[in-house]
Amino acid sequence: MRYSRNKDYQVFVRQLVSGGEWMFLPKNGRKHSALKHRQTGRKIPVPSSPDQDPRGLLNFKSMVRHIERGSTID
Repeated sequence: MRYSRNKDYQVFVRQLVSGGEWMFLPKNGRKHSALKHRQTGRKIPVPSSPDQDPRGLLNFKSMVRHIERGSTID
């Protein structure tokens, strides 16, 4: 399944989904597809074609870590 056009996002999201803790939610009329954490139910939008911002993937990974730890993102 294709999660993103960016290969780095693609590899990272594939690892999360195959690990079993995260579930991929396709777009289905929404603006972005999303990842849903199975234990907490929190969602993160997955950009299908992210720009060339070098910090974008690092920020995405940071959001994933925050949700996995159970802390809130403000």
